[in-house]
Amino acid sequence: MNLLDSLYSMHSKEILRKKSKASIKDPLPIEHLIHSQLYHEAEYILAYMPLSYEVDISPLLEQVITDQKKLYLPKVVTQTTMIFLAVNDLKKDLQLGSYGIKEPIADLIPWRPSHKQSLILAPALATTTSGYRLGHGGGFYDRFLSSIKNNLPVTIAVTDHSFSSCSFPIESHDIPFSYILTQKNLIHATF
Repeated sequence: MNLLDSLYSMHSKEILRKKSKASIKDPLPIEHLIHSQLYHEAEYILAYMPLSYEVDISPLLEQVITDQKKLYLPKVVTQTTMIFLAVNDLKKDLQLGSYGIKEPIADLIPWRPSHKQSLILAPALATTTSGYRLGHGGGFYDRFLSSIKNNLPVTIAVTDHSFSSCSFPIESHDIPFSYILTQKNLIHATF
């Protein structure tokens, strides 16, 4: 990729990020996921604490705990690395962490790639129909998924329906997600 292509890629992604953050997000009806076979077969759910401009999955997080599945949320441990820690109580087990996001307290149990039957839900400002997600640009999820690529669980990008079939430049380190979850449905990505 030459310098001009690189500048275009960064510019078009930034424009899409701004549009997505400015749009009003409808809440996520949890039925699309909890009635799926993916959810029923999963024992471990790796999710996230939504920011105000992301699709709100808070009811889903509560449902995961109610259903006695093991919920794991991300904690930033370095400027480039995050881990997922077990959360049993969304009030007691979280504290304000990096980037102003609620994170698990440090002494909780980490998720291991050997934990089979896992689902990873990641926030997406936009997605392509082939499952590529546009995040915030920090690369946390790409690096995390690359680190476990030999034991990659089912991956689900969560985005606003109006941003679920966008077009944006894909880079070599981008990892496609298997599914896209929106307020309207759960979509299998087309590779």
